Amino acid sequence: MKKKISLIIPALSSNSFIEDIIVNILHWTKLPSEIIIVNSSNKNYQIEKNLKKRLKKNKIRLILINKKNLLPGAARNVGILKSKNEYIAFLDVNTLPYSRNWLKLNFDYMIKNNLDGIFGKTYYSTNSFIEKIIRASTYGKAYLRTIPGSFFKRKPVLTSVGLFNSNSRAGEDTDWLKRVQKSNLGIKDCTKPVFYKG
Repeated sequence: MKKKISLIIPALSSNSFIEDIIVNILHWTKLPSEIIIVNSSNKNYQIEKNLKKRLKKNKIRLILINKKNLLPGAARNVGILKSKNEYIAFLDVNTLPYSRNWLKLNFDYMIKNNLDGIFGKTYYSTNSFIEKIIRASTYGKAYLRTIPGSFFKRKPVLTSVGLFNSNSRAGEDTDWLKRVQKSNLGIKDCTKPVFYKG
């Protein structure tokens, strides 16, 4: 039986960012069977009809949820609870893989090693002098362990770790990752990173 993946993307940005993500996904060598976008902005998003047709042609179910003013953890929780598949993966609206093989290589690695999950790794790209200063004074050029780029088996992770803190504006991802690390689940770092822009 084919293993299916739900890709969860919290979004608090413009419609064009969402469409960029969908176009990026459609070029991957392995596709998720479900994309759940949870929009927390004050404006409801609409996805272009052409993109909806392309998703349907590739047998990808798109769920676009517009819920105003959700904090990041709450948005991820909405996506998790809405997901239908055994496996869940996370991206963010500004965090994308540069490799077309990102999903395939990481997911194959997870299955081959019989893991319950893999942690994402994010590299923070810079496009301006100010962004370079911010990166230099915070994370530097290191890859950081992050929720974007992570994959998990839905049931064991939710049973052992639970959902994200939905009331926190920042740090909910670090809290959740620490809870995952303290669990007895088999989880390793991913093989292919994602890249944050902006």
